[in-house]
Amino acid sequence: MCRKQHYAEFVEKDSKNIKIKIKNDIEEYEVLRVLEFDSVRKRMSVIVKDLKTGKVINFIKGADMAIEPRLDEHS
Repeated sequence: MCRKQHYAEFVEKDSKNIKIKIKNDIEEYEVLRVLEFDSVRKRMSVIVKDLKTGKVINFIKGADMAIEPRLDEHS
């Protein structure tokens, strides 16, 4: 959906880093940890470090019912 809307798309990945194009900017992250999808958590997580800012981010993908209760509208 993000790619079809021209918002974000995957650019490339190697064993340690990933590049994502967001709007017209390329963002590069170091992959710190991957928590694979499992049926108990109903989600997967990829913990990365933004190589530009040093900020650590947790990207999560999963079922709506597993993600929505954990959202904080104030973050």
